[in-house]
Amino acid sequence: MVEWLIQTFRASYDVLYYATFTVAAFLLLSGLDDLFIDIYYWFHHLFNRRKFNRLRYESPEKLNQLPEKAIAVYVPAWHEQDVIDKMLINAVKTIQYRNYDIFIGLYPNDPGTIRKVEEVSRKFPNVHAVIADKPGPTTKADNLNQIHEGMIRWENKSGTRYDIIVMHDSEDVIHPMSLKVHNALVPEYDMVQMPVFPLDTEHMNLVHWTYADEFAENHTKDLFVRQHFSGFVPCAGVGTAFNRWIIEFVGSSYAKNIFRTKSLTED
Repeated sequence: MVEWLIQTFRASYDVLYYATFTVAAFLLLSGLDDLFIDIYYWFHHLFNRRKFNRLRYESPEKLNQLPEKAIAVYVPAWHEQDVIDKMLINAVKTIQYRNYDIFIGLYPNDPGTIRKVEEVSRKFPNVHAVIADKPGPTTKADNLNQIHEGMIRWENKSGTRYDIIVMHDSEDVIHPMSLKVHNALVPEYDMVQMPVFPLDTEHMNLVHWTYADEFAENHTKDLFVRQHFSGFVPCAGVGTAFNRWIIEFVGSSYAKNIFRTKSLTED
């Protein structure tokens, strides 16, 4: 048996050699863009730091001096009864901003999550439950469309008009100053992505959470580089703020399908 395996390997050596070379060449080519980002980032970080990361050197006191624009926070939810109330309570108690409302997208066949959100909304009037007109689950994009319609209904009822729309998820821990940052950077920037960092986790989940480390790298390095070039700049789907006019511009073309409901991605 061993002799047969050795003979088979010898016979296929050339094929394996060229296959390995081909795969290695493709990996090299596909990694050139990442290499460019690394070189660009570290060069500017070391030799042009104040201009490259100019916002890092702004005075934090300026954030508190700016008038607060109205901000709407979107939180889609499906079977999140175990975390949604804790997330909302932590948010409203820690966010250092006054002029904001949180809209949670819910489904009529998810009574557990509805109950948790309504309990919080009775204590905090800036938390609003938006129950969809059809049962779930649907795509995240569809949920966001439902939230947007619910926000517009609340605007018509309350006379409020939101200038900034911020995306978050039901398990997020929102930084207390994040809305202050969005308020300062919009509308100079039509999209603002806050860095997303993983929380401490047990060593047993080390491999499971490697994608969270990739998030952190993207948001502390890659996005710095990509904002210097014209082209597509992705967002994480959480911690992202949009200028309201962008949403209205898209809405004028796609009506109730602002967020493309056929898209299955979370970003």
